[in-house]
Formats: sequence, structure tokens, C-alpha cells
Amino acid sequence: GHKAYGYLWKRLSPSSCNMKVYGIHKRTWDKTPTFKSIKSAARMMGSQYTASLRKSLNNPRKYSWKGYYWFKEEEKEED
Repeated sequence: GHKAYGYLWKRLSPSSCNMKVYGIHKRTWDKTPTFKSIKSAARMMGSQYTASLRKSLNNPRKYSWKGYYWFKEEEKEED
């Protein structure tokens, strides 16, 4: 856990909800493979920090990370 606001915070259960992401190169428009999580995308791109990647995800086409614009993959609904 960690301390914040004078309290000790602990995660009650591990999160099983991963967000699939992919990147589009901002000059050549090449698409990266779809990564199963933000953390795995950061590892494959050679970084251990995800803050800039999350900034790019929250503001697509405004901020890039490692030369790519990052997007969340939409879940396909099957009927």
C-alpha cells in the first residue's frame, strides 16, 4: 500500500481490467501491434514509465509519445 492524505491505502483485489492500446506513427501513419495493456506497451517501447503514454491516450492527436499517437482499442460487439 501507500500513504496519501494521512491514510494507508491498499488495493483490495488485483485489477483484471486491462485497456488494449495501439499507436499510430505521426509521420508515416504506420500502426503498432495492439498491446494488451498500457504497461506492456511501455515495456515494448523501451520505457518503464507510463505517464507520458497516458497523457497521449487522454489527448489523442495533441500529444505523442515515442513518435506515436496512442489510442484505446474499441471493443467489438458481436450479435
